[in-house]
Amino acid sequence: MENFDELLEKQEQQYSKEEYAAYKQQERDELHQTVEDMTERVFSDPKQLGEYLEMQARLGKTSVGNTLLAMAQNPKATYILTAEEWAERERGIRKGQGRSAIKQFKQDKEYEREDGTMAMGYKVERCFDVSQTYGRKVPERATKSMPIKSKLKALMTGTPVPVRLSDSLDQNAGAVYSEENKAVEVARGLDGNKLFFCIARELARAEHNLAPFSCGCAAAVTCKRFGVSAPLPDQIPQEYAQLETQDKRLAMSQIHKAANDTIDRIDRTLYAELRRQKEQPAR
Repeated sequence: MENFDELLEKQEQQYSKEEYAAYKQQERDELHQTVEDMTERVFSDPKQLGEYLEMQARLGKTSVGNTLLAMAQNPKATYILTAEEWAERERGIRKGQGRSAIKQFKQDKEYEREDGTMAMGYKVERCFDVSQTYGRKVPERATKSMPIKSKLKALMTGTPVPVRLSDSLDQNAGAVYSEENKAVEVARGLDGNKLFFCIARELARAEHNLAPFSCGCAAAVTCKRFGVSAPLPDQIPQEYAQLETQDKRLAMSQIHKAANDTIDRIDRTLYAELRRQKEQPAR
């Protein structure tokens, strides 16, 4: 596997210690600005928001900030790791891809602020999408190709509130979380994709108490993660578009957490089912 350590060491030698520190600080500042710019872009255009939600679904637990950075640098990325992490998976970086690295923030060391409080420091690492690598085949997520019935059963396993059919609910509504009954009530006769989306949306509302728009976004991420067809937002509510950048990031973080809490629960159930299938004796 190709090693880039020597290249980076030579790069560092071009600077004095002070110059290198200033260079790295400038790099971090520029990336922070990119995150802010992308946040504003995502909340100003439904198409951009849809692309962000799809990328969040592909990248899984990647933080909101790093997802925005990936979207700015390589909007088609699907699986991002450092060169060292790819090497552990027996994959190398394709020749000529060094200049196309995707810059990401990674946790570094805890440090003490001037006021005495502790904070986590971040460094910039150069990462690469799987499309920029070669080598051993990367296995696909087994849960994505499972039948919709299995995905629905997993979605409704271990839920924070009951999920039950309602004879009075219209199919256009799909599903509604009833605070009075503390349950997600679902209309009869929905197709699998709509059923999955509506239940995921209302579970986000029940578990995280989010606004309807955020619940829909979280449900879209969950659906896309499992290959389930789902509607993406066709407009951005004014109350979101008018938020300060920091509050927009907070809304994105809430969507990210709601989606990943549901995704984790579904994955645990589906992988347990896959293990049971493998353990069953062949007939």
